[in-house]
This record gives sequence, structure tokens and C-alpha cells, in this order.
Amino acid sequence: MDLSIQNDPAELSRVLAGLDAFGQANGVPERTLRAVAVALHEHLMNILNHGYEDARLHSISVRFEVRDRALQVEVEDDGRPFNPHDHPPADTRAPLHERPIGGLGVHMMRTLLDTMDYRRVDDRNRLTLRKLFA
Repeated sequence: MDLSIQNDPAELSRVLAGLDAFGQANGVPERTLRAVAVALHEHLMNILNHGYEDARLHSISVRFEVRDRALQVEVEDDGRPFNPHDHPPADTRAPLHERPIGGLGVHMMRTLLDTMDYRRVDDRNRLTLRKLFA
């Protein structure tokens, strides 16, 4: 299933509804579906809040696929380069007042997913999220 959305927060509910419908139609276990939904929401919010240097409309493509007993979601955007693997793990044991702002979303994605694959292709970010069926 392929969706094309704009960089508008109102589009998030359409993506998550599409993920839910796709998951149910393809027998994705609820636990797997919920984990991917949280990670996908976090990634899309990062794109919307930090990805663009201008206020123009941009297209973001989202693809859902079931492959090898896993739910896979590919998100492609034309925002500034952002490789989540370049960011150090969040220190969740440090007191809140000592932690730097940011990084918890990427930490959540790493925790919830089995793999994330990032590539920069033709001036576009391509992040593939993958969660094995629970």
C-alpha cells in the first residue's frame, strides 16, 4: 500500500488509519502494529518539525509492506538529510535536568523496531522501519 501525504500535521491521522487498515487486512498482530504506529508517528513528526527549511508544501511518500513475517514501512521525504544512526543513544539513566533536549524519539524508534535502514537517494531521505511479527 502506498500513500502520498503533504508535510501537514493533519495528514498524520490518515497515515495511521492507513497503517491500521493495511495491518488488519494483512494479518499483522496487534502488538506489532502498535509498535510500528508509534515509531512511524515519531518519525513523521520529526520530518514535519525539523525536516524542512521553508514553509512550502512537500510530498512525503509512505509505503506499507508485509515481508518475511514482518511489517515494513518505508518513508521517503525531500527534507534535509537526517540519518537516525548518526545520533548517539539517549542516556535514559541520567537525571532529566542533565539530559540534552531531543533524541528520545529516535531512542523510542530503536527500542520499538527490529531494524531501521536509512539511505539518502537523489536528495531524498529514505527510512525503512521493520518490525517482526510478535
